[in-house]
Amino acid sequence: MKKLIILLLFLPCQILAQNSFEELFDISPGNIKSVADEVTRYYAENIDSSFSTQNQQLTSISQQLDQLLQQKPRDPVIWFLQGLNYNNLASLYYSADPVGSQQYIAKKLHAYDQAMKFDETQQPHLTAPIYATMKHALPINKKITAIQKELSLGGNGENESYYWYLHWSNIHNLTQAGRLDEAQQATRQLQRELLASGHSDNNYQQILKQVKNEVEQARQAQKIIHKNSTTETTKQQTNRESPRHDQSSMNYILWFLVISVVVILIIGLIYEKRMRKK
Repeated sequence: MKKLIILLLFLPCQILAQNSFEELFDISPGNIKSVADEVTRYYAENIDSSFSTQNQQLTSISQQLDQLLQQKPRDPVIWFLQGLNYNNLASLYYSADPVGSQQYIAKKLHAYDQAMKFDETQQPHLTAPIYATMKHALPINKKITAIQKELSLGGNGENESYYWYLHWSNIHNLTQAGRLDEAQQATRQLQRELLASGHSDNNYQQILKQVKNEVEQARQAQKIIHKNSTTETTKQQTNRESPRHDQSSMNYILWFLVISVVVILIIGLIYEKRMRKK
């Protein structure tokens, strides 16, 4: 697995210098450019100011975003900005108050979830770089949704190798989530795209081979777990049924003894009557 990630990372790449919200996330913030750029600055740069100053500024930004959400409660971009600002607050609190940072992590997850939900129906739609940012914080199934959305948008545009890494990440997370049929379909999609783009060299074929192996190993492991689970269930059912079977056997024995005693008594009475007649 480590070799695969290293291989993907060392494929040719291009690094872009990005400073503003629009440059970093490939979307115009419109009339909220000022607050959007301020959130981005805290996210992308190391701010050299005191904890109290940063906390005051970030809290003020959060309040501004709350007011914007009151005006546009279904705007996915504002929800993303709110989540990104909660991420800034969580990072600020992490070293000084790790427990306190947890509330901001929870708020960030909620804001990202809202952003993804409203992106389905509202405009402006979120971009691939936004999904690339959100996915790292999400639970695995929502993370998969974010990765797939990013893939459908063509990746974040930095370089081609990242796009193939994104395919691997989708398959890997599907495998980790136990969604192996989907992982297999995604592997076939990766293979088709590699062939269509002319990537038949050894590096890309090695990536494809390792991806297939990962899915197959997970499927074999799943079969073993299912087999063991079935065996254990059968044992438990047998153990539950055994006492009932034993009780039933005891009942038959008791009835047999009772009937035998009755028969013996009847025979004894008949014999006694005959002896009296003699």
